[in-house]
Amino acid sequence: MTQIWVAMCYYLLLAYVKYQAHYKQSLFYLHRSVRETLLERASLFNLLSLNESRLARLKGHDPQLCLEF
Repeated sequence: MTQIWVAMCYYLLLAYVKYQAHYKQSLFYLHRSVRETLLERASLFNLLSLNESRLARLKGHDPQLCLEF
């Protein structure tokens, strides 16, 4: 039961972030973005507001480097 509650809370948090950030992609892509940047020292809203070409450039760099906004 605990795993079900945690999954429901995570889904609701993703839906809320998608709504607040006006994210155009699906929740699956939002989940992938959260998973990939979980240990980064950057705001999730800032990452979601970047365009795709900027994100592609950032993914090519060392993940230990900080993001410049």
